[in-house]
Amino acid sequence: AYLLHVQGSGRIKLPDGNIRAIHFAASNGLEYNSLGKLFVDEGIMTKDEVNIPRMRSYFSEHPEAIKPMLNHNPRYIFFKWGDEHGPKGSLGETLTPGRSIAIDQTILPTGAIGYLVSRKPVLNKEGDIEYWVPLKRFVIPQDSGAAIQGAGRVDLFWGHGVYAEAAANHMKETGKLYFLLQKNFELPEKIR
Repeated sequence: AYLLHVQGSGRIKLPDGNIRAIHFAASNGLEYNSLGKLFVDEGIMTKDEVNIPRMRSYFSEHPEAIKPMLNHNPRYIFFKWGDEHGPKGSLGETLTPGRSIAIDQTILPTGAIGYLVSRKPVLNKEGDIEYWVPLKRFVIPQDSGAAIQGAGRVDLFWGHGVYAEAAANHMKETGKLYFLLQKNFELPEKIR
């Protein structure tokens, strides 16, 4: 449930076994506080160490920490049922795995064509990262999120499945993002 609140959409398994998509409907308007940042601030993990699998492992070993640490984030997301085509971004369009990115929409242009240069993980049979390979592809900013602030942060939507989850959990890579813009496009004051 925590990851659904961070991601803003996803799929849930109902008691009858059916899987349904849910999408962001609204929030309580409170500020987002990152669980990963809390792990770092509390000295539990370093910034380089913190990721979803390590946080899950920590909570398995320290179940008493789950409730107080999850309650550190006062932001609450409300959901609505979605269609089965996949999660929708803040532009109302279905996100495309490996191509849709979330950005700070006060700084970067939504809907523009971007070119992302970074790297992505290659997994072994156990789902662990074996090594990294170059990632170079066209992307489209179709989403936003409370944790995505500033020009130095984007999130790539990986989709669903084992690889998508592992890639999303481990992807904290540096990279470059180029946009194809009109000649007369005026950059926001924040990034000039």
